[in-house]
Order: sequence, then structure tokens, then C-alpha cells
Amino acid sequence: MADANQVSKPPLQTAIVDQSGLLTRAWSVWFRDLYNRTSYKGGNAIDENKAALDSELLDVNSSLAEVIEQVNEDGTAFVAHVNDNAAHGANGDIVGFNDLAEEDLAGLVKRMVAIADGVDSIVDIVTDDLLPAPAAYDQAYTDLMATLTNENKAAVNQLSIDLNAAIAVLNNLLAESKASGQMTE
Repeated sequence: MADANQVSKPPLQTAIVDQSGLLTRAWSVWFRDLYNRTSYKGGNAIDENKAALDSELLDVNSSLAEVIEQVNEDGTAFVAHVNDNAAHGANGDIVGFNDLAEEDLAGLVKRMVAIADGVDSIVDIVTDDLLPAPAAYDQAYTDLMATLTNENKAAVNQLSIDLNAAIAVLNNLLAESKASGQMTE
């Protein structure tokens, strides 16, 4: 026999109404039992079991108090673990999220953003070296000096551009090192 507090499964394989539109016997019995077990005071087993449920609730509350006590003990152990400096094979202070390195203490740092490589300088002076100056004025020699001087000027300008590009890469490296916590501001 089923527990007085439980309603039997509904007769799902049986039609709810017959051909004349009346409730079938199986469904009529099921609805009657449902009413008797949930609403009819004379047949309501729920009131009878209230004391048993209250007793079970006390047991649950007692168990919950034990669980809370265990959580508090575990929380204390967790705090001790966080403050430990030798857990999990560590050989010094254990760092956590956002524990950035300091000048005198290693710490956790973020991965730095990738920095583009610097570009090699392409300066190359191709004009032939000057020979010793001739004793008398020589137009070809003077033209060669002008060509070499202009080429040197262009090379110095290119070297200045290359140096500024290298400085930009270095400044970017410094900025990203600071942003990632690897270097102080």
C-alpha cells in the first residue's frame, strides 16, 4: 500500500473522458484520492505527519550547523594556506591575483604586450673615398667632394630617422613593462 502522504501516479495511459464526455473511472478515482490526500481534513495525512517533518527539520538544522562549523574551520585553514610561504613547493612568498612584483619582492606580473622589432639601419655610403687633394684646382675632384658631402648628409639624416625609430621601440618597451607591472612608473 502506498504511503498515505503520497498520491498515486496519474493513469496517463487511460483517456481522461469517455465517448460520452464523462470523466473515466481511473481518472475519477485518481482525482478523488488527490482531494482526500491534499484537501479533505478527514483523510488528510499531511497533518498527521507534521510532527515527523518538524523533527526532520530539527535534524537538518543540526546538520546545517555542523556544516557551517566545518566551513568556518576550513575558512581558517584557507586563510592560513593563503598566508603560507611553503605550500605547493613554493620557496618564498606565494603570490595571488594582482600581486605585482615590487623592487625588493618578486611577485606575479602580467604578460607584457608584444613589441614590434626595431628595424636595422640601411645607411650605406657608396661614393668612393677621396684621394688626397690635387695641388691645383680640379673640377672633377670638387664634384666628387660635393657628391660625397651630399651623400654623407643624406646618411646622417637617415641615421637620425633610424635612431628615432629605435628610441620609439625602446620607449614602447618601457611603457609596456610599466603597464604589465614589471617596472615601476
